[in-house]
Order: sequence, then C-alpha cells, then structure tokens
Amino acid sequence: MKHHAKFHKYIEVESDFSSTEKYSIISSIDSVYNRKVLGLVLMLITWNIIALIIEWTILGGSILAALAHGMHWKFILPEIGFLLGNFSIKSFWVKSYMKKDLTWGDTFLSAIPSVGPFIILAKLIKDNPLVMKAVKSYAGYKKKKILKF
Repeated sequence: MKHHAKFHKYIEVESDFSSTEKYSIISSIDSVYNRKVLGLVLMLITWNIIALIIEWTILGGSILAALAHGMHWKFILPEIGFLLGNFSIKSFWVKSYMKKDLTWGDTFLSAIPSVGPFIILAKLIKDNPLVMKAVKSYAGYKKKKILKF
C-alpha cells in the first residue's frame, strides 16, 4: 500500500477531524504537486536513514583510527568526504526529480542531512494548518506504532 493511501486511511478513521475537514485534508494532499513533494519527503527520509548508518560506520572507524594512531585531522577526511558527496548527489537527484518545482535554494535545504525532508514538508504545509495538524497526528501515530514494535 502506498504511503499516501495509508495516510488517507488514517485520516478517514481518525475521530479528531470532522468529515468536512477530512475531505479538505485529503483533497489538499491529493494534488499532483503535493503528492510529488510527499513522495520526495518519504524517499529523502529513507535516504537519510541509510546515510546515517553509513556515517556512523565511518565515524566509528575514524574514532578507532584516531585512538590507535593518535588524534589527527586526516582521520575525519572520510566523514567529511561522505557528507559533501552525499549532499551533492542528493541535491542533484532532488533537482532532477522535482525539475522546476523546487528552487535551487529549496533543493539545497532538502539535502541537509536529517532535517532536510522536514524543512521541505514544513514549507509545503505551512499555509494549511489543518493539513499540518493531520500530518503531526499521523506522525505521532506512526511513532507510537514503531515504538510498540
């Protein structure tokens, strides 16, 4: 099931919203642009999780090398290289995915490690407090579901 379909199902059964509000939320999310941006956000979150695991691995190796061979700046070069490479690749990938829908500034914001997808999501829903409330509610629901696991 696609993520937006799961979001729809959650909104449909959520009792915190009236039927008019539910319709408004789903209509807003269903626009082609919003669906594309939400898809981007979900892909970037996945990308960030994978990148974080790689960063921890590189950082762990850097710390071990520094402990074994003495502190020296050369041991953080792999971490810096990975961060810069990841940022660059992510920026160009986002720009190619969104084409002219995002400015280069927004593209660079979306490529910031860990928080980039949430900055873009906030820009998307900042003018619609009802959708923001729904997204926060859904995020809380998903967090509780993950923590129960």
